[in-house]
Amino acid sequence: MNRFLVICLVFLASCAQPDTALTPQASQLVPMKVRSVSLTAEQKTYLTRLKSASTMQPGGSREAYNLYGLSKSGRLNDISRHIKLELTAVLAALRVTGDAALLETTYSVMQNLRGTLSDSNRDGFQNWGYYNPGSSLHGKDTTTLEEIMAHAIVAQAAYALKLNGGLKPKYAEAARFWTDYLENNFVAKWRKRSGRSSPPYLQKGLMHPYADSIRLSHYLWRLTGKTVWLGERDRQVAVLKKELLYTSGHYSWGHFINSLRRSDPVFPLQHVNYSGESVTSFADLGFEDVLGEPMMDRFANTVTWMIDGQSPGIMKGANGATGMYYSALLQKNVQARPMDYPRGTAYSIRNRGYGLLARWDETGEIERACKNADNKTTPQPLVCVLVAR
Repeated sequence: MNRFLVICLVFLASCAQPDTALTPQASQLVPMKVRSVSLTAEQKTYLTRLKSASTMQPGGSREAYNLYGLSKSGRLNDISRHIKLELTAVLAALRVTGDAALLETTYSVMQNLRGTLSDSNRDGFQNWGYYNPGSSLHGKDTTTLEEIMAHAIVAQAAYALKLNGGLKPKYAEAARFWTDYLENNFVAKWRKRSGRSSPPYLQKGLMHPYADSIRLSHYLWRLTGKTVWLGERDRQVAVLKKELLYTSGHYSWGHFINSLRRSDPVFPLQHVNYSGESVTSFADLGFEDVLGEPMMDRFANTVTWMIDGQSPGIMKGANGATGMYYSALLQKNVQARPMDYPRGTAYSIRNRGYGLLARWDETGEIERACKNADNKTTPQPLVCVLVAR
């Protein structure tokens, strides 16, 4: 009888469904792996252009927003702003093309960043310093917003290198280095500073760094396998969902994460350029199947709503209709204050992450806007065409 029960239990275990929270279905993911992918003629053209774009070439200057130049500066805000946006786009292109040159670019950029780490605070932790000579924060690593956004892309790039560790030993070594850095420098210093025994060790109540904090937790889980980071990621996603207002087929969201504010809530919409930084992370979380297809479709609808083609700009100034957004909030007895928003321009598409949502856009509007904004040098419009449906 006991033997029979053991056989039955083994059979049932073999038939059990995997833990979908811990093991997402591979068919739902677009991995950052070098592999052979069948591309259309247009995709091949845009991939060639991406790899030859001036921002992708070694020797470029920091002022030209060149990935190699930026990654040698050692400036925290170069990493958190420009490198985050552009390298996220490069890694999105790697997802859909499998092109080895894009992984090599990622490796080279990360090696440059590695060479600029130092213990400038003399606190025992390696870091990058914030650059603003007129600020009391100059040279420090205490700006939570920049720290979160910079380390989200560090963690993503490290995971891309880990996924491809079998191709070249240097990729595996780099992945190990960055995993160790993230755990024993970045996380360790903020754990010590916060005095907390569990995450969150640092957070910022603005939407764009909060979106990156979700991404950071996700890739820390991917890199370390520690479920504490999976739990933190899912907790943060739950907070995000409460901050999104779904009306008229698309999302609106504020500049602030109101549940993290200590003062009275305020609900200014997030301006078009800041929204683009948030969208960069939303899109990457979509590629990783963290947010799910319905949410990604709504984010894509948000961007198509923002694109209106009127001269002199191509985008509305914020991610929702101000009157609609505030009316909905007032129905919830929330005191809201309206704001005026300058319009977005071609820059908003060209240098922000909106184009990455072309993957979920059935209308083709995002891809068309990217092509109209294309200046033949920056990654975003080129990658937009590569990832489009």
